[in-house]
Amino acid sequence: MNIQRLCLVKKQLQDELPEKKNTTLHTDETSKVGIKYGGFSVRDEEGNYFALGLREMATKSAQNTLDTFKEILQDIADTRKETHPQSAGNEILCSIQNTMSDRAATELKFNELLESYREEMLPQVRADYNTMDDEEKETVSRLNNFFCGLHGLVHMANAAQKGLYEAEVGNFAGNPPVFDKTFSKSDESGCFRLIRSACKAFARRGDEKCGCYGAFRTYMQPFLTENRMMSLPLQPFKGHRFNILFQNAACLYFLHPHMIAFLEKSDTENKRLLKSVLSDLHVSFYVAGLKALGLISKMVTTPLWNLLENSDTSIEDMTQHYLHLSLYLVDACENIVDFMKGTFPSLTGVAFHGDKIFESLTKESTYDTDVEIILRVLLPSIRKVVLHVYKDHLPNGRYESFTEELSQATKSVDKHNSYSERLFAYMDQILKSKPNISTLAIEAYTLFLMNKTSTWIMRNSENTEVLISEARRSVIDERGLFSRRKAEIQRQREERQEEEFQKRAEKRRKKRMQLEKQSDDIVNYGLWKSPRECKLKLKELNRTSDKCNALKAQLRYRKNVLKQTDLDKKLYSFSKIGSNGKRHPLTQMELMSNLLKVLKSV
Repeated sequence: MNIQRLCLVKKQLQDELPEKKNTTLHTDETSKVGIKYGGFSVRDEEGNYFALGLREMATKSAQNTLDTFKEILQDIADTRKETHPQSAGNEILCSIQNTMSDRAATELKFNELLESYREEMLPQVRADYNTMDDEEKETVSRLNNFFCGLHGLVHMANAAQKGLYEAEVGNFAGNPPVFDKTFSKSDESGCFRLIRSACKAFARRGDEKCGCYGAFRTYMQPFLTENRMMSLPLQPFKGHRFNILFQNAACLYFLHPHMIAFLEKSDTENKRLLKSVLSDLHVSFYVAGLKALGLISKMVTTPLWNLLENSDTSIEDMTQHYLHLSLYLVDACENIVDFMKGTFPSLTGVAFHGDKIFESLTKESTYDTDVEIILRVLLPSIRKVVLHVYKDHLPNGRYESFTEELSQATKSVDKHNSYSERLFAYMDQILKSKPNISTLAIEAYTLFLMNKTSTWIMRNSENTEVLISEARRSVIDERGLFSRRKAEIQRQREERQEEEFQKRAEKRRKKRMQLEKQSDDIVNYGLWKSPRECKLKLKELNRTSDKCNALKAQLRYRKNVLKQTDLDKKLYSFSKIGSNGKRHPLTQMELMSNLLKVLKSV
């Protein structure tokens, strides 16, 4: 039944897509249970999405992605090969005028490969292509590459995390307080740790063993009822996905007095997670970080998200909005106090009437001095992200202005790539309920649902019997094709794995030879165990080059063989950057000084 569904989906695609013009290709990849999957879909000028395929890939390389896309187009073409050999796939390919993806290096390379492949196929679809001059050919073959606007929120979260870490290092003289180091990660700010651990403790679907979601919800029910809230506004913290960092920071600041009161009344004796959260909640600078992030959430990131999700806002409109965003952040930096009080307008000018969380964020508090310091770090950092991520839409960018021709060509472009995420979310749901399901069945389930194929069948009721009969006859061929492709993917993975094994083996061999060489040098010079012995041995050597080689041999042996790597790495360097910015080899005296420091530490 699943394979029949997939055959019907392909019939639908070859029936509806070839007539579409100026479509946008959405691509993305993900990993599930260690397997790489690629999702492909197109959007037409009316805003309708069509899922083309959800395929397993050998790797996520650009070439593999293109090969998978070619297979999908070939499969669609094969559904009407009796009358239009391969034309459906080529027509779909050549109707693509734009791409939408993230900024991953593989996606950028895929866009280049796709444009080249599309240019090769254009003469087969457009009869007038060969009669065009070079300028017209370039215009027809050029793809407009756009990137997901929502991913900018992820980059803002990364910039905020780094900015918070720098602010905390400066505020605490390089030693920010931490109650339990097992909950801390390297280069992670205390405020970020507080958000992550508090969500683990208090949010729904948090830590089942050490969390306290149920008890805290019971404790907070009168407060929630008073503020007309149906549930705790805290969400499960899943990395940096879009606005989750800023949104949860705002909610935590709103709830933090109640969290402190609850934890102080509760039994936290054997719960290190709750102890860590309570300890961090008592650090005023961390709470100030929550307030700063919460203000950014309400004033900047949430309005931006709403713009990106607004169906009435086009990609052309976003050019002005991105410019306004960059200027808005400059104004916010110059009016920090008004920004903190909430008298400074939000990004889109929307008022927050009756928003209890916003009221708590803009209310004067003892944290405001630290909040101002943090905002002066975070707002410029976020602006740098805006200037980089949205550079194509800002002054001197590729899409700074839209001509009438470009406006027409980009009608199908959405402002984000969330449709691809929806494909993967549905696949994830299927895998959880049916962990042993095949990729072919997953693709059939997902495409049949997302493309609303049942509705298309009902619209073609007069041909229903014919469509189902053809789909039934195609089942055996589809199974055979799937088996061959699965075997090919397995072969490619085995080849890649064998190449990696060989590279590692060669790397280990070279490392072993290097260590043997260093050991031979030590046998030649002897291992110097004290500063006195070092000086005596150097006197036995006449030439400066021999002395330098001996000193280098001692340092290499101690670093690579004896593994004395807990010292300053610069002690094992053989060169330094000079005043002209170029590297120069260390002198004999500098090498000896470094070795003496190493020997003294031993």
